Amino acid sequence: MPFAGAFRKGMGFPVVGDVIGGFTVLKVEVGHEGIGSGRYEYPVEMVLQGKGGQQGVRRAFKGFLDARRTLFSGYGNPYQCRFGRMEVENLGKGRYRLAGKGIGVRIYLRYELMRFLSHLAGSGRIRGGSLGSSADQLVTDYMAEYQLQARRKPRRPVQP
Repeated sequence: MPFAGAFRKGMGFPVVGDVIGGFTVLKVEVGHEGIGSGRYEYPVEMVLQGKGGQQGVRRAFKGFLDARRTLFSGYGNPYQCRFGRMEVENLGKGRYRLAGKGIGVRIYLRYELMRFLSHLAGSGRIRGGSLGSSADQLVTDYMAEYQLQARRKPRRPVQP
């Protein structure tokens, strides 16, 4: 599983002091909890300060909270990660708490890619009709490149 730090980095969390949509980030905390069968939850809490009310916070962080990314564990296993329902709480004096959970679910990408290549070979869409042992090498090469791309730092939400 991607630990909390990997989830935080991979999902492009803002850092303390960042300004997003007119809201200054005062606090960011991310944890992780195993919930079984390749599923993990990431408790999230951010404290923000700015003008615009609770709806303003939702608008400012919409792009961030709508993100879905594939992150890799330390073992190289892919997880589809996203945010669950996030709540905005008014703390007074222009401060807001954005809290909820992120979600990570193990995906079996290698298996699906091998199955897809078998389908292509079996349906004659690949010349020669068979990939044989080269299918495993194709998937291995693709997974290595995919993992490198997934580790690159995502763009942060654009600040208006």
